[in-house]
Amino acid sequence: EGDLTAEIPEDEPEVETVAKPTTAPTQSPSKPKKAEAETGEDSKEVINLFAGKPSFIMPVEGKIAMDYAMDKLLYSKTLDEWRVHTGIDIEAPRGEAVKAVADGYIKEIKEDPCYGITITLDHENGYKSIYSNLASSSMVSVNQKVKAGDAISSVGNTAIFECMDPPHLHYEVYRDDKLIDPKTLLPVSKE
Repeated sequence: EGDLTAEIPEDEPEVETVAKPTTAPTQSPSKPKKAEAETGEDSKEVINLFAGKPSFIMPVEGKIAMDYAMDKLLYSKTLDEWRVHTGIDIEAPRGEAVKAVADGYIKEIKEDPCYGITITLDHENGYKSIYSNLASSSMVSVNQKVKAGDAISSVGNTAIFECMDPPHLHYEVYRDDKLIDPKTLLPVSKE
Protein backbone atom coordinates (compact mmCIF):
# COMPACT_ATOMS: atom_id res chain seq x y z
CA GLU A 1 0.00 0.00 0.00
CA GLY A 2 1.30 3.47 -0.89
CA ASP A 3 3.70 2.09 -3.56
CA LEU A 4 3.42 4.33 -6.62
CA THR A 5 5.22 1.97 -8.99
CA ALA A 6 4.28 -1.39 -10.43
CA GLU A 7 6.64 -4.06 -11.72
CA ILE A 8 5.79 -5.86 -14.94
CA PRO A 9 7.30 -9.35 -15.24
CA GLU A 10 9.09 -9.88 -18.56
CA ASP A 11 6.91 -12.86 -19.56
CA GLU A 12 3.59 -11.02 -19.01
CA PRO A 13 2.05 -8.80 -21.68
CA GLU A 14 2.44 -5.10 -20.90
CA VAL A 15 -0.74 -3.39 -19.66
CA GLU A 16 -1.36 0.33 -20.11
CA THR A 17 -1.74 1.87 -16.62
CA VAL A 18 -2.09 5.55 -17.50
CA ALA A 19 -4.71 7.44 -19.52
CA LYS A 20 -4.34 7.00 -23.27
CA PRO A 21 -3.54 10.07 -25.36
CA THR A 22 -6.29 11.45 -27.57
CA THR A 23 -4.07 11.22 -30.65
CA ALA A 24 -2.81 8.04 -32.26
CA PRO A 25 0.68 6.88 -31.15
CA THR A 26 3.46 7.51 -33.63
CA GLN A 27 5.54 4.41 -32.88
CA SER A 28 5.46 1.27 -34.99
CA PRO A 29 2.83 -1.38 -34.15
CA SER A 30 5.54 -4.03 -33.60
CA LYS A 31 6.76 -2.31 -30.43
CA PRO A 32 4.48 -2.19 -27.35
CA LYS A 33 3.89 1.24 -25.82
CA LYS A 34 5.72 1.83 -22.55
CA ALA A 35 4.29 4.39 -20.13
CA GLU A 36 7.15 6.17 -18.35
CA ALA A 37 9.06 2.89 -18.29
CA GLU A 38 12.67 2.38 -17.27
CA THR A 39 14.34 -0.87 -18.26
CA GLY A 40 17.12 -2.24 -16.07
CA GLU A 41 19.85 -4.83 -16.79
CA ASP A 42 17.52 -7.66 -15.71
CA SER A 43 14.74 -6.51 -18.10
CA LYS A 44 12.32 -5.74 -15.28
CA GLU A 45 10.31 -2.63 -16.06
CA VAL A 46 9.09 -0.10 -13.54
CA ILE A 47 6.22 2.18 -14.48
CA ASN A 48 6.01 5.57 -12.81
CA LEU A 49 2.32 6.45 -12.40
CA PHE A 50 3.11 10.16 -11.92
CA ALA A 51 4.81 12.05 -14.73
CA GLY A 52 6.26 14.57 -12.25
CA LYS A 53 5.47 18.02 -11.02
CA PRO A 54 5.19 20.96 -13.40
CA SER A 55 7.81 23.70 -13.71
CA PHE A 56 6.54 27.08 -12.54
CA ILE A 57 8.18 30.49 -12.83
CA MET A 58 7.99 33.15 -10.11
CA PRO A 59 4.82 35.28 -10.29
CA VAL A 60 6.83 38.31 -9.09
CA GLU A 61 10.44 38.74 -8.04
CA GLY A 62 11.01 39.45 -4.37
CA LYS A 63 11.67 37.89 -1.00
CA ILE A 64 9.10 35.80 0.83
CA ALA A 65 7.79 38.08 3.57
CA MET A 66 5.45 35.46 5.07
CA ASP A 67 5.79 31.74 4.50
CA TYR A 68 3.21 29.01 3.89
CA ALA A 69 2.24 27.62 7.30
CA MET A 70 -0.58 25.14 7.72
CA ASP A 71 1.11 23.11 10.48
CA LYS A 72 2.25 26.07 12.61
CA LEU A 73 1.00 29.54 13.51
CA LEU A 74 2.47 32.80 12.20
CA TYR A 75 1.85 36.23 13.66
CA SER A 76 -0.40 38.58 11.64
CA LYS A 77 0.34 42.27 12.35
CA THR A 78 -2.92 43.28 10.69
CA LEU A 79 -5.13 40.95 12.73
CA ASP A 80 -2.88 41.04 15.82
CA GLU A 81 -3.13 37.28 16.24
CA TRP A 82 -1.34 34.03 15.53
CA ARG A 83 -2.85 32.08 12.62
CA VAL A 84 -2.13 29.63 9.79
CA HIS A 85 -1.07 31.12 6.44
CA THR A 86 -2.50 29.44 3.33
CA GLY A 87 0.05 30.76 0.84
CA ILE A 88 3.23 32.76 0.56
CA ASP A 89 3.52 36.54 0.53
CA ILE A 90 6.13 37.74 -1.96
CA GLU A 91 7.25 41.32 -1.34
CA ALA A 92 7.19 43.49 -4.47
CA PRO A 93 6.60 47.17 -5.19
CA ARG A 94 2.99 48.25 -5.65
CA GLY A 95 2.26 48.25 -9.40
CA GLU A 96 4.82 45.49 -10.17
CA ALA A 97 3.54 43.13 -12.90
CA VAL A 98 2.17 39.80 -11.65
CA LYS A 99 2.80 36.95 -14.11
CA ALA A 100 1.19 33.61 -14.85
CA VAL A 101 3.48 30.98 -13.31
CA ALA A 102 2.59 28.43 -16.03
CA ASP A 103 0.24 28.03 -18.99
CA GLY A 104 -3.47 27.78 -18.26
CA TYR A 105 -6.73 29.67 -18.36
CA ILE A 106 -8.35 32.24 -16.08
CA LYS A 107 -10.93 30.28 -14.09
CA GLU A 108 -12.19 33.04 -11.78
CA ILE A 109 -11.78 36.74 -11.01
CA LYS A 110 -13.33 38.01 -7.77
CA GLU A 111 -13.21 40.64 -5.07
CA ASP A 112 -12.51 38.53 -1.98
CA PRO A 113 -13.70 40.24 1.24
CA CYS A 114 -10.46 39.26 3.02
CA TYR A 115 -7.79 38.88 0.32
CA GLY A 116 -8.93 41.60 -2.08
CA ILE A 117 -8.81 41.28 -5.86
CA THR A 118 -8.11 37.61 -6.56
CA ILE A 119 -7.47 35.72 -9.80
CA THR A 120 -7.57 31.91 -10.09
CA LEU A 121 -5.51 30.37 -12.88
CA ASP A 122 -6.28 26.74 -13.80
CA HIS A 123 -3.22 24.99 -15.26
CA GLU A 124 -5.38 22.09 -16.55
CA ASN A 125 -3.16 19.40 -14.99
CA GLY A 126 -4.66 19.27 -11.50
CA TYR A 127 -2.85 22.45 -10.42
CA LYS A 128 -4.44 25.86 -9.75
CA SER A 129 -2.74 29.12 -8.77
CA ILE A 130 -4.49 31.76 -6.69
CA TYR A 131 -3.17 35.34 -6.89
CA SER A 132 -4.46 37.80 -4.26
CA ASN A 133 -3.88 41.36 -3.07
CA LEU A 134 -3.92 42.52 -6.69
CA ALA A 135 -4.36 46.08 -7.93
CA SER A 136 -6.64 45.33 -10.86
CA SER A 137 -8.96 42.70 -12.30
CA SER A 138 -9.18 44.28 -15.75
CA MET A 139 -6.05 42.89 -17.46
CA VAL A 140 -7.57 39.45 -18.07
CA SER A 141 -11.02 37.91 -18.40
CA VAL A 142 -12.58 34.61 -17.32
CA ASN A 143 -11.78 31.71 -19.70
CA GLN A 144 -8.87 33.63 -21.25
CA LYS A 145 -5.87 31.42 -22.09
CA VAL A 146 -2.54 32.66 -20.77
CA LYS A 147 1.06 31.52 -21.17
CA ALA A 148 3.76 31.35 -18.50
CA GLY A 149 5.17 34.85 -18.06
CA ASP A 150 2.07 36.72 -19.30
CA ALA A 151 1.12 39.66 -17.05
CA ILE A 152 -2.30 39.05 -15.49
CA SER A 153 -2.40 41.95 -13.00
CA SER A 154 -0.12 43.97 -10.71
CA VAL A 155 0.70 44.06 -7.01
CA GLY A 156 -1.88 46.05 -5.08
CA ASN A 157 -3.05 46.71 -1.54
CA THR A 158 -6.54 45.23 -1.60
CA ALA A 159 -6.17 42.42 0.99
CA ILE A 160 -7.84 43.63 4.19
CA PHE A 161 -6.35 40.63 6.07
CA GLU A 162 -2.81 41.78 5.16
CA CYS A 163 -3.10 45.56 4.76
CA MET A 164 -0.48 46.37 7.44
CA ASP A 165 2.16 44.29 5.65
CA PRO A 166 4.49 45.80 3.04
CA PRO A 167 3.25 45.64 -0.60
CA HIS A 168 3.20 42.02 -1.72
CA LEU A 169 1.50 39.30 -3.73
CA HIS A 170 -0.38 36.67 -1.71
CA TYR A 171 0.06 33.46 -3.75
CA GLU A 172 -1.48 30.00 -3.17
CA VAL A 173 -1.35 26.69 -5.05
CA TYR A 174 -3.84 23.82 -5.11
CA ARG A 175 -3.12 20.32 -6.42
CA ASP A 176 -6.25 18.24 -7.02
CA ASP A 177 -8.24 20.78 -4.93
CA LYS A 178 -5.87 20.42 -1.94
CA LEU A 179 -3.78 23.32 -0.70
CA ILE A 180 -0.01 22.75 -1.04
CA ASP A 181 3.13 24.74 -0.26
CA PRO A 182 3.84 26.92 -3.35
CA LYS A 183 7.59 26.64 -2.71
CA THR A 184 7.48 22.99 -3.79
CA LEU A 185 6.82 24.24 -7.36
CA LEU A 186 8.41 27.68 -7.55
CA PRO A 187 12.12 28.35 -8.24
CA VAL A 188 12.47 30.11 -4.86
CA SER A 189 15.93 31.53 -4.07
CA LYS A 190 17.54 29.94 -1.01
CA GLU A 191 18.63 33.20 0.69
